[in-house]
Amino acid sequence: MSARDELASLLRDAAEEAVAAGLPVLTFEGYADAAIAAGWRPPARVIVDPAELGELPPGTVIVDALGEPRQMVDNLWAGPTSGSVTDQQVPLPATVPHAAS
Repeated sequence: MSARDELASLLRDAAEEAVAAGLPVLTFEGYADAAIAAGWRPPARVIVDPAELGELPPGTVIVDALGEPRQMVDNLWAGPTSGSVTDQQVPLPATVPHAAS
């Protein structure tokens, strides 16, 4: 089942549950809440430009193009095995599984 079909199925189930319970049809917010409660998450952001890395807040976690997880600490990307590197040294593209706030 594709991701689209999975999401459609999840939303269909939420609507059917609301109708079966005698509730009004869900609002857009209700559908969003149902999707999130079922575990749906938006796709992870992908960084392709080193300048975008510099815009991320401290504490953000990325996975670089080599599969190395890194966290922004003191304006450097710290890795568990390869030490810290600058934005320009991170192998791109990088995925952002967690952006700090």
